[in-house]
Amino acid sequence: MTGSLEIDSVWSGYGEAMALKGASLSVEPGSVVALLGANGAGKSTMLRTITGQVRPRKGKVRFDGEDLVGLRPDQTLDRGIAHVLEGRQVFATMTVRQNLELGATKRGRAECAESIEMLFERFPILQEKEGQRAGQLSGGQQQMVAISRAFMSRPRLLLLDEPSLGLAPVMLPIVVELVNWARSVLGASVLIVEQYTSLALRVASYGYLLKNGSIVFEGRSDELSAGDALKNAYLSH
Repeated sequence: MTGSLEIDSVWSGYGEAMALKGASLSVEPGSVVALLGANGAGKSTMLRTITGQVRPRKGKVRFDGEDLVGLRPDQTLDRGIAHVLEGRQVFATMTVRQNLELGATKRGRAECAESIEMLFERFPILQEKEGQRAGQLSGGQQQMVAISRAFMSRPRLLLLDEPSLGLAPVMLPIVVELVNWARSVLGASVLIVEQYTSLALRVASYGYLLKNGSIVFEGRSDELSAGDALKNAYLSH
């Protein structure tokens, strides 16, 4: 199982406004990579460009050597890329189990049931709440459902957009556990977009710092934590 992502000199955005300006990054198979930056830096646009929600004006997007530019979101999902959107996006009136089953619509019934049982075994709270409407869950539980639903497609690359958004600090270990499980059990590569930098650098081994649409620094997580690059990106204009 692979999961290699290459973004090469991508310019992408909305209308005439370019949110990404020649940005490049890579995610090695089985690794967790953080994409950091202040609001408006272009982080979410990067994920939407990878999944085909936004088409780049210039540059290349490759997954396991295949060019993704021009593919629709459903086609990138078929290739093993799962995207957990900002804000959890659970189906509030559907049960936890129904939400999970939606993540495996292109897999057989037996595979779907097997994946659900595996999730229930690892995260018992999902089984405890399986018949409850997702909209009645706490924020942390909804985030667990949203990420677990992405697991149901057995992704080779998991894209997480601000998974800590709206969560109380006591719930943040859930995000850490889910990311570690995706990498160690599913063997997926992970690209996590996160403003809560200490969380991102806790789960990632490598990180990129995005500022005004351009990558201004990259390095190991300990290098990002120790240097002034983060402070400068968030505080300077």
